[in-house]
Amino acid sequence: LYLRRPGLVRAWIWKTGASVWHEIQTPSLPMDVAFSPDGEACVVICGDGAVLRVSADGTRSELGRHPGSMTYGYLLPRQMLDFSSQDTFLTAGVGNSVCVWSLEGSLLARIRRKARARDAVISADGKVVAIAWTDGVATVHNSEGDEFLEPLHHPDQLFSVALDPSG
Repeated sequence: LYLRRPGLVRAWIWKTGASVWHEIQTPSLPMDVAFSPDGEACVVICGDGAVLRVSADGTRSELGRHPGSMTYGYLLPRQMLDFSSQDTFLTAGVGNSVCVWSLEGSLLARIRRKARARDAVISADGKVVAIAWTDGVATVHNSEGDEFLEPLHHPDQLFSVALDPSG
């Protein structure tokens, strides 16, 4: 119930403490926020799975819902949003899905596995998604969700994944 109560997002300029944009009302508690690379919009993911796009003028629209849970009691907060330098971003909740979205609101791909996603990143060009899963496997996909490498098995627990920015 705690995650279902309405929330609020505020942004400040860290050097001055001045408010940026408008306060953003959310339908449930905000779990993560990320600005688009051009700074003209931000995306908020909420505890109930709502994915919101907010324009610099304060206009808010719901792009859709991330499937599954956005939180799980014992897991520490982590990054749930990642932007490419293009107009694509991904959402990763606690469940077994990672979603790739366009900033305009289209769900481009939903990547699923039996294990839960621990971490996920999207490349700067928006073409590659890497995911660390709780079963010790890392997978690499194109932005349509197709796996294009064999799963990479780690002999122990896997907590994060990264992509080299140089390609």
